[in-house]
Amino acid sequence: MDARITFAPNTTTDHLASRLDQPHIIDLTPHPTIRNMSNAASTSSLLDYRSPTVGSITPPPEEVADDPWSATAEKLDNTLKGTKLVVERPPPDDDVVPDVSSSLNSSSLNGLTSASSIAERAARRAASEAPSESPEWMKDLDRIKVTIAPEKAGILMFKHVNYILESQNRRIAVLRRYSDFIWLVDILQRRYPFRMLPGLPPKRMGADEAFLERRRRGLARFINSVANHPVLREDECVIAFLTVEMDIHAYRKSKPLSTDEETRATLNGREVPAIPEDLDERITRFRASLSDLIVQYRDLSILMERIARRTDGSALDFLRYHAVLNKMTETPDCPRSDCGNCTTMNTTTGQIAGGFQRVGRIMEEQAQMNFDGALEGLKAHRNLLASCHDMFTRRDRALAQITIDSLLKRIESNETKLRELRAKDPPAKELDRLKGLVEQDRAEVKAQQERIELIRSCLWQELLYYHRQKAFVSLLYQGYISEQIRFATQFAEVWKTLATPVFELPTVGFA
Repeated sequence: MDARITFAPNTTTDHLASRLDQPHIIDLTPHPTIRNMSNAASTSSLLDYRSPTVGSITPPPEEVADDPWSATAEKLDNTLKGTKLVVERPPPDDDVVPDVSSSLNSSSLNGLTSASSIAERAARRAASEAPSESPEWMKDLDRIKVTIAPEKAGILMFKHVNYILESQNRRIAVLRRYSDFIWLVDILQRRYPFRMLPGLPPKRMGADEAFLERRRRGLARFINSVANHPVLREDECVIAFLTVEMDIHAYRKSKPLSTDEETRATLNGREVPAIPEDLDERITRFRASLSDLIVQYRDLSILMERIARRTDGSALDFLRYHAVLNKMTETPDCPRSDCGNCTTMNTTTGQIAGGFQRVGRIMEEQAQMNFDGALEGLKAHRNLLASCHDMFTRRDRALAQITIDSLLKRIESNETKLRELRAKDPPAKELDRLKGLVEQDRAEVKAQQERIELIRSCLWQELLYYHRQKAFVSLLYQGYISEQIRFATQFAEVWKTLATPVFELPTVGFA
């Protein structure tokens, strides 16, 4: 089979945004996290935050200093004077902050205690109200983990990135490259034109690590969508893509593959729901809101990414604050040798620094949860909507090729000619020719009618599939709110722990 692909894999969202005549908001760069940073100087790039609404516009040099995310980075780096800012995930036991609420007698702590109690009660209530079991269809879902292989394959200037695909249900890992994904998309588009086929992230020569991470996440969304689609996951090419350990190029040579389109015969082999009589009206109503939904979910994804980036930036600031406070405790600044207040302040400053460090670590985890959870869920649903849009476009092109009306007119015309010729006793050859044309046209009418029914049946199944996928939006927000409650409780506990030493700091006796 010819492996040359003529379509652009990334036609799902970028081209769609321009067709919708909406202001295009570009995707941000991927998600750098604080745990990957080894020192303060190397983390300054995290402060270079850009709002996605400005697109690719670069601010003038004089405006850079006004950016609140980067204005003080250089000064802080100078203050740290080469101090290593090592940020690692604490071990599980370190995350448990002792409860000292019983020892806090200050009335100023009532707000913190109340907030923590509300968060804890909300968390317990959410857990009690959550369904004990997932729907039956969710239990069969597979989870495909996509990671970048540690080493590139190929020779000299022709090296390429490989991806490791690990199937949770199949308990197998395979190695694939980007061109293998393109081959799979091409096969699926040929076989299932009236199914919701997810799009691929773009390819780029000379890609940096940020682009590769973005593409890895996009490939993970793609393959998980395909592997959990009720029809696509049963395709032999999809199964081979996830299970055959040999190179896909070798697999294609070893086995001839059909690219025949899905037919009524294959459709009848599955349990097909009855098509409603008003399907066309339902499709029209759904398509009327589809463009707006795609734009809205695109913007929700961008906003959630901005929220996560700001949290990640705040985590960095808290860790920088911790480093500066620790630096301050190393050098005494009290002119008196018998001053107990300064000693107390120095000790408490170290405790405050530790509290800020714990807050920074919690924020780092919070940002990563936003990146891996809510953001990925929003992007997956955005891609699902874009797949719907592309499916309807393919349906329109297919229906435009239906010529039943003209065929019926031609059949009627030829049958009229047959009746006229029979009255004149014409040659048998001419009668046979007209009869053949009529039979051929009737067969074509029947084939086109079956194709229309195939399209309607596929679209109805896909609309039901889309409706079922909306359950993941509910799970997305349930998970997000639960995590926010958990983080809010952790924040409250850290501040409560700091409250006792902070409110015991001396305010008199410095004369």
